[in-house]
Amino acid sequence: MKNLKFGVGIFASNHAEEAVDLAVLAEEAGYDTLWVGDSHMIWRELYVLMGCMAARTNRVWISPGVTQLITRHSTVTASALITLSELTGGRVQLGLGLGDSSVKNLGEKSASLSTLKEGIELIRRLCEGQKVRMNDREGSVTFASGLKIPIYIASISDRVLDYAGRVADGVILTGDSAALRSRIEAVRNAQQQTHRSIKDVKVVWWRACCISEDDHEAREAVKPMVARGALSELGRRAKHGQELNEEEREVLGLLEKNYDFYHHMGPEHSRWIPDGWVDRYALAGSPTRVLARIQEMLQEGQEGIDEIAIIPFAMDRKAVVKLFSEGVIKALKGDHEIG
Repeated sequence: MKNLKFGVGIFASNHAEEAVDLAVLAEEAGYDTLWVGDSHMIWRELYVLMGCMAARTNRVWISPGVTQLITRHSTVTASALITLSELTGGRVQLGLGLGDSSVKNLGEKSASLSTLKEGIELIRRLCEGQKVRMNDREGSVTFASGLKIPIYIASISDRVLDYAGRVADGVILTGDSAALRSRIEAVRNAQQQTHRSIKDVKVVWWRACCISEDDHEAREAVKPMVARGALSELGRRAKHGQELNEEEREVLGLLEKNYDFYHHMGPEHSRWIPDGWVDRYALAGSPTRVLARIQEMLQEGQEGIDEIAIIPFAMDRKAVVKLFSEGVIKALKGDHEIG
């Protein structure tokens, strides 16, 4: 497990400086990647934060985690990535999805798969310095220098994961842990069909996380993100005619009726989440418990995971980042020095 990487998801719901400080701490604690959330109506502005993080870090990779193509035009995203690459010496990735709270809070629809495909092609060509045709005009980013920026696609959709396995540099997988193996297999099958190496597509396992010796406190802390994960996961299953049990139907109904995207992953959603669902969607408890859960997932055939990215949920997110590094990362890396 020495090659396993670790990331931190940063959702800047509080003061901007706090998010930048968390990024600096994550680098010092040995994490490999910063995944910065993009929901411009409820979180601080993505690219301003990433610019500050670039200026205050030296090693860690920096990536939107994740952005989308509805409120962010592909040309703007390409320009931002090229600029950030200049500031970081190339430590930039792109995490891209179909659109969640950033889109829903404007009353817009998420992007289609065809829009995702077109956007990725456009971003890649612009970053590489190519000319593209848009609206009957030819254009380019004039300061592009031939970059090949890694693109990670976030999704739980079979169709999107198939596409990601064919063209992406990585995938970000969230949702029910019971579905993790099948989603990794969907990506790998697409790679095989297009004769890509298994090394061509990195798998990031994305988890809400709270480290605390008080198990109840930890489990309550992550329930807001469990609520969002369950709404997406169960809603998708219901849409595709897959059977839900009575408890799942009841919780889905409550979430569909009451989930507020202006309080995205807020604690007011926790009341509808059964305690037994926490391990399906999150990592919570003491360092020993969280470590054991990760080891269990890896031993169950999830060797395809290249990076575990935690989204710290707690009153003190810095403490979660530190405790996960000290109690989990070092253990998984065999107590070798980090950094």
